[in-house]
Amino acid sequence: MSEYPSIGINSLRNSKGQGRKPVFDARNETQTIQKVVEAERQKLVNAQAVLEKELNKSFSVKTLKNFLKTLAGATSE
Repeated sequence: MSEYPSIGINSLRNSKGQGRKPVFDARNETQTIQKVVEAERQKLVNAQAVLEKELNKSFSVKTLKNFLKTLAGATSE
């Protein structure tokens, strides 16, 4: 036990850089996403296809929905 003095409760804390990185950059891509979703508001699948080409990223419709929910939550406050 004495050879591991730094092991303890502090070793359970998350360090910087851990965790899943966000798919969308909220600062730079919000306006682009909002424009495409407004244009394709009937089907998010179509908006997803356009955004995947435009942003050069791969993501699911569920990821897009979750991002839109965070935007709606941030603007309603």
